[in-house]
Amino acid sequence: MKAGIIKTLTLILVLSFRLSATNEIAESSVVQVRGHYNYPPYEFLDSSGQPAGLNVEFFNAVAKITGLKINLELGPWDEIYQALDSGEIDVLIGMYYSKDRAEKFDFSIPYETVSYSIFTQKNSNISQLEDLHGKNIVLVEGGASINFINDQNLSAEITTVSSSVDALRLLAAGNYDCTLIPNVQGQYNLRKYGFDNLMAVGPLLLPRNASFALKKGNLELLTKMNEGIQTLKQTGQYDRIHIKWIEIYEGRQFVTQQMIRNAVLVGIVVIVLFFITIGGLAVLRKQIIRKTRDLLEEIQERKKVEDALQQANRMQDVIYKIAHAVSGTGNLYDLYTLIRNTLHEVINTRNFYIAFYDSETEMLSFPYFIDEKDDPPEPRTLGLSLTDYILKTGKPVFYKKSDIINLIKQGKINHAGTPSELWLGAPLKVSEEVIGAIVVQSYADDMLYSERDLDILEFVSNKIGNAIHHKQTQEAIIKSEEKYRLLSEQLNEANKMKKLLLDVITHDLKNPAGVINGMSEMLLDEDPDNEGLQLVSESCTNLLSVIENATIMSKVTLGDEIALDQINLVDIIQQVANEFDSSLKTKDMTISLNNSSPVMVKANPIIAEVFKNYISNAIKYSSDGKRIEVEIEKGDGYFNVQYLDFGPTIPEQKRPLIFNRGVQLEKGAKRGRGLGLAIVKRIAEAHGGEVGVLPNLPTGNIFYLRLPAA
Repeated sequence: MKAGIIKTLTLILVLSFRLSATNEIAESSVVQVRGHYNYPPYEFLDSSGQPAGLNVEFFNAVAKITGLKINLELGPWDEIYQALDSGEIDVLIGMYYSKDRAEKFDFSIPYETVSYSIFTQKNSNISQLEDLHGKNIVLVEGGASINFINDQNLSAEITTVSSSVDALRLLAAGNYDCTLIPNVQGQYNLRKYGFDNLMAVGPLLLPRNASFALKKGNLELLTKMNEGIQTLKQTGQYDRIHIKWIEIYEGRQFVTQQMIRNAVLVGIVVIVLFFITIGGLAVLRKQIIRKTRDLLEEIQERKKVEDALQQANRMQDVIYKIAHAVSGTGNLYDLYTLIRNTLHEVINTRNFYIAFYDSETEMLSFPYFIDEKDDPPEPRTLGLSLTDYILKTGKPVFYKKSDIINLIKQGKINHAGTPSELWLGAPLKVSEEVIGAIVVQSYADDMLYSERDLDILEFVSNKIGNAIHHKQTQEAIIKSEEKYRLLSEQLNEANKMKKLLLDVITHDLKNPAGVINGMSEMLLDEDPDNEGLQLVSESCTNLLSVIENATIMSKVTLGDEIALDQINLVDIIQQVANEFDSSLKTKDMTISLNNSSPVMVKANPIIAEVFKNYISNAIKYSSDGKRIEVEIEKGDGYFNVQYLDFGPTIPEQKRPLIFNRGVQLEKGAKRGRGLGLAIVKRIAEAHGGEVGVLPNLPTGNIFYLRLPAA
C-alpha cells in the first residue's frame, strides 16, 4: 500500500513538472490554443461556426479559474498539430498521450479517458473482438484502430476512410461488416445522422488518456493547467460539463466519485440496520463486516492519496522556486542557500551539504556544507566515503548508524566525520552524468527521516542538478568574460608597446643608421680602396635592410596595411634561392625553378620571407629528398607559387595546424618556436593571398603561396 502511495506521488509529480528552461507567462500575454474542428462531441464547430464540445468548454473553464487570457480556435488536425510542433501555438486541447508524443510535448494531467467500440449492423453475428476474424472492416485512416486491429492477427480485410462518419455511412449501407471508432463519437454520429440499423457491441477497447498538450518547457503554463484540472474535478464542475456532453452517449448513468462514496456508505448502513433488525445470519454478518473493513481501508487509502497530493503540491512549490532561483540569485552560494531553505519545507535540512566532482581535475569538493558537528572537508580525490559511493554508483542511499558501522567494519567505506544516526544522499545528474551529491543527516534523532524522505530527496536531486549546472555555467561564463576582458586589455597594451617599438625602430634607429651610411659613402668617394670603410658601408646597408624588414614585419603582425608595388616574383624567388646556396650544398640538395619569364605581382619585398621559410623548412625536415622544385602556375586572376619537397609527408591531421602559432613540423633537436609558418600566413593575408600545404605523392609535401595577379 505504501508503495502505491509513493508511486501515486511520483506519477503526480512527473505529470505536473518538468524542470527545464521555464517560460514566464506575463499577466497581459494571450495563450494561443487550438483544437480539432470536426471531432464531436469533444471539440467541433457548432451550427454558428463557434468552438463547442467537452474539450472546449472544459478548457475555457480551466482558463477562467486560472486567470489565463486565451485565443481558442479550431482547425484541421494536421495543421494544428504542426503548429504546436513548430512552437507557433502554446496549447493543443484533446491530444492522446503516447511516449513518442511525450518526447516532443508536455502533457497535463489526464482529464478524460476515450475508449473505442465495435460498431456493426443490428442483425450482425458480431458481438466481440474475436468475431472479427476474416471480416471486412472499415477504419479511419491514421487512427489508432488500424494498428490495434493489425496487432490482433484477425486476418481481416481493412479499408480506410477519412472520418468516422464516412465509416458509419458505409457500414449502414451494408458495404462492410463493422468498424472500430471511439465509442462516444460513434454514439453521437448514430443519433445525429439517424443510423438506426447500427449499434455498438462488445466491451470497450483501446482506452486512451486525453490531456492538454503544451510546447516543451513551459513550466508555468503546465502548472496552471494541472491546478485548473484539479480544481474543476474537486468542485464538481467537471462532472457537470461531462454530464452535459458525454453521458447521453455513454448509455449509462454518470456518477461522481463523491456520489459513489455516499451511495456505498448509505447502502452499507441500510444493510447493517436491516440485518440487525431481523437478527441477520452469521454468514451475512461476516460479509458485512468484511465489506465494511474494505470500505474503511479504501477511505484510509484515499486519505493517504490526498495527503500525497498535498505533499506533491508542496514539492511543486519547492521545484518551482528552485527553478526560478537560477536567474534570481546572485551567485552559486546564494542558490545553494535558497535550495536548502526551500527544501526544508518538505524535508529537514538542518545538516545539509552539496558535493561536486570535477571529472577533469578528478577532485571532489564541498562548496556548500552546513553541519552542526563537522567543518567543511577540503577538496580531495575520490575515496571510500558515503558520498563517494553515491558518485560511483549514481544511486540514492539511506543508512542508519548501524548500517554505517557495518560498512566501516567490512572495509567498504572509511570513517569520516562525526557518526550520524541517519544519513540520506542522492546523486546530482546532468544528462544521466553524475556531477555530485546532495546529502542530509541527523546526529540525534533516529526517527527524523524515512524512506519517503529518500524518495523526496531523490526526486528533488534529479530536478535541481540541471538548475545548479545552469548556474555554474552562468558563473563560468561571467568569469570567462572577465578573464578575456583582462586579456584584451593586456593585448591592447602589448600592441601599444609593439607600435612604440616600431616607432623606435623606424625613427630612433633608422635615422642614425642612415647618417652613418651616408657618411661612409662620402668617405668611400674620397678613399674607394679603404676596406674598413667598405665594411662599414655594407654593414650600414644591411642594417637599414634589417630595420626596413622589421618595420614591415611589425606592421604585418599588428594587422596594419603595408606598401605594395609591382615586383617580379621570379627575381625574388631566385634571389632567395641564392641566399640558401651554401646550406643546400651542405645537405647535398638542389633547387630548381620551372619558370624564368617575369611574373609581375603587386607585393611588398617582405614576401621573400615566405619563400625563405619554405626553403628553410625543406632543408630542415626533407633533406632526404635531395631536391626542391619551385613551380609557378597562372590561374584565373592569381599566381600559385609551389615549393615541392620529397621528404616525409606531413600527416593529414597536422596539415591544417602547422600554420598556427606554436606548432612545429616535428619535435626534437630541430624544434623551434613554431613562429615561422604563422608569420608566413600573416604575410600572405596582408597581400590578400593564402598559404597551405598538400601531399606530394608518393612522398613529400607541396607548400604553396597563392597571390592575386597584378
